[in-house]
Amino acid sequence: MKHYVLAVDSDLSTLAIIRDLIADESIDILEATSVDAAFSIIERKKIHLLITDYQLINGSGVSLIEKFRKDHNYPVVMISTLSDKQVKLSSFEAGANMFIMKPFGLEIKMIVHNFLNLFDAIEKLENAEDIIHALSFAVEKRDTYTQGHHARVASYSLAIYDEIYGTDNNHEREALRVGCMLHDIGKIGIKDTILKSKNILSRKERKEVEKHSEYGYDICRDLKTLQPALPIIRNHHEMLDGSGYPDGLKGFQISNIVAIATIGDIFDALTSERSYRKKNTLKEAFIILRSMSKNKKLNPFFVSTLEKAIIESKKISPPISTIF
Repeated sequence: MKHYVLAVDSDLSTLAIIRDLIADESIDILEATSVDAAFSIIERKKIHLLITDYQLINGSGVSLIEKFRKDHNYPVVMISTLSDKQVKLSSFEAGANMFIMKPFGLEIKMIVHNFLNLFDAIEKLENAEDIIHALSFAVEKRDTYTQGHHARVASYSLAIYDEIYGTDNNHEREALRVGCMLHDIGKIGIKDTILKSKNILSRKERKEVEKHSEYGYDICRDLKTLQPALPIIRNHHEMLDGSGYPDGLKGFQISNIVAIATIGDIFDALTSERSYRKKNTLKEAFIILRSMSKNKKLNPFFVSTLEKAIIESKKISPPISTIF
């Protein structure tokens, strides 16, 4: 990826030093000597990092950063010959990510590369989050009866998880959220005539729908970002007694986050309207869930935890987007 770094300094010799130290085949240096000239460039060119001196013609580095921060979240490095504590403080308050004293050497090259690498990593994760929501929306778009299903399943599942484990294990919690958001992604491979059927499915049609777990796994298995969520995507229809699909897992072969997602999925299905049946009341839904746990299909502790959360009217809403 080609990066564009904007260097702003009223001293042409400083701009030359920055250009010599930083510019390479992956980085182009754009130059300006004033606030106005800097924004002329910003308005017509996407930049990935801003380097500015504290003292500029017709303005200051602080005013430049404050104006820049209104519309941009790219890294900012402030440079200056001034070492006063207030100068540094005002720079950081304006939105600078780092303050470097003049004269500087190769350290500025390493700092710039580190910031750009971090920016690339964050952007990739944000793009992955967009993809997650796009894929989830694509599945729900094909079936009007499941609109909002993925977010609700994630919300119910996180209510169980947070009550038991808290929110400290961000990695596992995020795997649960993402897995729930994508658990039905494999339905993209199911025929519309089956997916949108308003009748109770035949055994053959039901077997075809059940393939969605494996389809979803195949779609996502090579995506590094989604590796922690793969067990949920593949195994959210497994039952503790081994009667589920596609792998017939049982007992401790099923991880806790998969078992939790399964309950969230079933609960939402039970309490949602379908073309062939009316939705169950909360009381009816929990009678069914408790029966399934009594028959060794679902974890009874997870079921009771969700019931407690619902009964106590704890806030259960679509999860806030986060990243791995």
